[in-house]
Amino acid sequence: MTRLKPVTKCPKCGGTEIETAAFAKASPNDLLTCPNCGNRSTKDEFVAELLNESARRLQNALRNISGFKPK
Repeated sequence: MTRLKPVTKCPKCGGTEIETAAFAKASPNDLLTCPNCGNRSTKDEFVAELLNESARRLQNALRNISGFKPK
């Protein structure tokens, strides 16, 4: 299995250039700026995008296993 590097993706453009240190130190309602497109979103919005991407990847991984059906 390949190891995936966790990334912080911009909800608007999908850019992954968000500074990891700034993201880690930010409070949930702090605004972070995407250096790629200039979009300003709260840390909560970035976390929601990460969770959605994780769910999509899990569904893709389990798709071909009998007994698992996407809802």
